[in-house]
Amino acid sequence: MPKTKLFIDVSPLVDPYPSGIAHSIAGLAGELSKISTNRQYDVVLLVPRKNADRLKRWPDLAKLKQRRYPFRTRVLNLLNKHNLLPPMDIFFGKGVYLFGNFKNWPLTGLSRSLTFVHDICFALFPEFVQPKNQRMLIEQVPKYIKRTNKVITVSETSKKEITDYYKIPGMSVGVVYNGVDSTLYKKHSKKSIDALKKKLGITGNYFIFLGNIEPRKNLKVLIDAFSELPNDLKDTTSLVIIGSDGWLNDNVLKAMDIAKKNGVTIVRPSGYVEDEDVSILLAGSVALVQPSFHEGFSMPPVEALATGTQVLASKIPVHKEILGNRAQYFNPTSKRELSRLLEENLAGSSRKEVSDSFLDRYSWSSSAEVLLEYIDEVKELKKIKYVISKEGKL
Repeated sequence: MPKTKLFIDVSPLVDPYPSGIAHSIAGLAGELSKISTNRQYDVVLLVPRKNADRLKRWPDLAKLKQRRYPFRTRVLNLLNKHNLLPPMDIFFGKGVYLFGNFKNWPLTGLSRSLTFVHDICFALFPEFVQPKNQRMLIEQVPKYIKRTNKVITVSETSKKEITDYYKIPGMSVGVVYNGVDSTLYKKHSKKSIDALKKKLGITGNYFIFLGNIEPRKNLKVLIDAFSELPNDLKDTTSLVIIGSDGWLNDNVLKAMDIAKKNGVTIVRPSGYVEDEDVSILLAGSVALVQPSFHEGFSMPPVEALATGTQVLASKIPVHKEILGNRAQYFNPTSKRELSRLLEENLAGSSRKEVSDSFLDRYSWSSSAEVLLEYIDEVKELKKIKYVISKEGKL
């Protein structure tokens, strides 16, 4: 019996600075390639024509079968936006198509697809999203949902938000948790930590933040809370910020400058920090602080827990779902509450233990097994048709 082609769009993997979504696609694609052989699937990666050589940064994936886009990415996106893109399985062939980053392509009735919608912050909190990108997502995501066989999201919290907002049945949305690469995110030696601290100019204790500097990450409350620590603690503790500039962040950058002028030590490495160094930085920190207003899953806290580091997280539904009692929680609007928690962790009076079973739950192999069940399911499905309202809802 011939194998079914499983086409995976890996376009985010060739971006100059891979995002969390890129790491998600890489983790799932790698595991799917391992386990799909016994399930009668033949994995093929769909790669943009430009910068395809960047796939080499993912050595395991670079070895897999690849097909290049028939159009340049800019042309493809333009055709897709204006509903002029032809069914893409005309070029690549019949199969199951996996789209990991909100967008998908039209297909003939011979093929099936699954599309990841990681969160709908753009709909629930439009003030946190770049206006141009927010308008595009509000307009386009209903179309992407309508023409896919299965929506995949990354938490039960996100699933409820999607089904409630778009008024679609729960059975049309599957949940696949993100995973953590346990060969990368692990405990590290003091020698490795001290060497990297010296390289980056970090002295003494430090807290760490990972993520784009964008409104929903709520970084300003962390800067303000850190600035309120007693002077003796601030003198011996740093705040390390790892992430790109993001958007709508003037107030955060201003708060950072003011804090530095007031003697607060903030270390923000220039350029892209490799995953290996991020893992070491996590392992050496007093705690990772995740003050977000909204997340679809939130990978950094789970990565931090895998390195043996404490997590201080905002008290939002998805953090409670994913982290349970393994994190210490605070009100994301209260700098005073967070500052008290920072002080307690510097004193070593608040610690949470993490079991191996918790980390096993968030492995890419476990997630790929769940995803493969959904892939098996869509092979037998007919297209689910929805009606899109003038408001952009389904």
